[in-house]
Amino acid sequence: MTEGLKTFNAAVTSGDPRRIAQAAGQLNNQISAAPMMFGTQNPFGCYDPAILSTLQLATSTFSSTLDGISGAATSLSGKSPPTFPVSP
Repeated sequence: MTEGLKTFNAAVTSGDPRRIAQAAGQLNNQISAAPMMFGTQNPFGCYDPAILSTLQLATSTFSSTLDGISGAATSLSGKSPPTFPVSP
């Protein structure tokens, strides 16, 4: 997944929507392949269920965001990029 994140970051830096969509989709697929990535504690050296739960929630949210980026960048399913307020 580290390589997938590097690829996604490079795609974002490039500004190419197709490249971003592809990288976001691939990273989302990698994350989705392990739905309970933080369900076990030993590989992460953490035994606090609250921390693991927070990590799992953040991972799920990030995966959903990647899915939205991928869909918006490729105009799939009628998705479009959200409009964010611009700070003055």
